[in-house]
Formats: sequence, C-alpha cells, structure tokens
Amino acid sequence: MINYVLFDLGNILIEIGRVPWFSDSTADEQLAYKKWIETDAVKNYESGKISTEAFFAAAPAVLNMSREEFTNRFDSWLVGEYAGATELVRRLKEDYRVGCLSNTSPFHMEKVRRQSNLLDGLDDCFLSYEMGAVKPGKEIYEMVLQQVNLPANEILFLDDNKINVDTAEALGFTAVWVKGFGPVKDALREHLQKEGF
Repeated sequence: MINYVLFDLGNILIEIGRVPWFSDSTADEQLAYKKWIETDAVKNYESGKISTEAFFAAAPAVLNMSREEFTNRFDSWLVGEYAGATELVRRLKEDYRVGCLSNTSPFHMEKVRRQSNLLDGLDDCFLSYEMGAVKPGKEIYEMVLQQVNLPANEILFLDDNKINVDTAEALGFTAVWVKGFGPVKDALREHLQKEGF
C-alpha cells in the first residue's frame, strides 16, 4: 500500500526545458542528462560542495561558452510550475504524505520560491544541495528512507530520468519513469487507484 508520494521536481511538477548544453549535440535526452549530472562542476554544486559563485566561475569553461551565455541558459532552463501542480499536491495530502526529491541548486530553488508556493505545500523537500548527495547515487535515497521512516515499497516515486528510477527500484521503491504533468497524473491514477487527478 502506498503511503507516501515522492516527486522529482523538473518535468514532474515544474516545467523545465531540455538540458541546455548537451542537448545541442545529442538527441537523446537521457544521455544529455547523464552527461550533465556527471560534470564535476554540476555534481559539486548540486550536492552543496561548492557555492553558486564557484559554480558560475567553473561551469562555463567546461561547456565552452561565456559566463554570460551560460548564466542566461541556466536561468532560462527553469520555466515554472505546471498549472495545477499546487492543487494536485493539496489533494494528494488529504490521503498521503507528499514530498519531493530533486537534484537542484540554490540558484534554481530561489527562483522556484519567488514564482510559486508549490514547495510550501509539501511535507518534505529533499533537495540534493542540502543533503550533500545527488541522484542516481544510492546514498540520497537511503537518507530519504531514514527520514520518512517508511518501507521503500510504500513510497511511490516519480522521476523523469530513467537512471534515477532504476536506483529507486533497486532499493525497493515503487518507482515510475514519467515526464510531463499529464503523464504524472496518469501515473498517479494508475498506481493509487484513485480518480480526480
């Protein structure tokens, strides 16, 4: 039985564009994501090991672009909350605990908080830069399990990146690879056996 719904944020509750660097050179979005998260500057920033300033100093050189171009692309990557996402969270909370687990940065979370109250409605926000670990590594999922104090199979986890879903499944989560708000609602209907999403 599912007792907890755990969302990724990007392409799940918040609309984002394609990874704005590697997707120019590859049509495979999963490969572009893998290249992105394996870049040292990204991994260090999203796990809270370096500051925003250090990230913006290091990342443009790695990606062969000017700091200004990089900053503009990084800022425009996050589009905003999907229409209806806050209401969906509110309705889910009538029957479930609801949280998010996201590889993200202070830069993007400040923008999300300026644009939306979405995060305020969640029971838990597991943000990579605050936890010191990133998906798809096992450590971050194990930290979530310890904090929510539930068996993994009672947690429905939705993420738009297959490598993240694969790790969650290996640890026993009920995990679904899905992208976009419409498919998220479809997955909730299917796995929670509940209409109205």
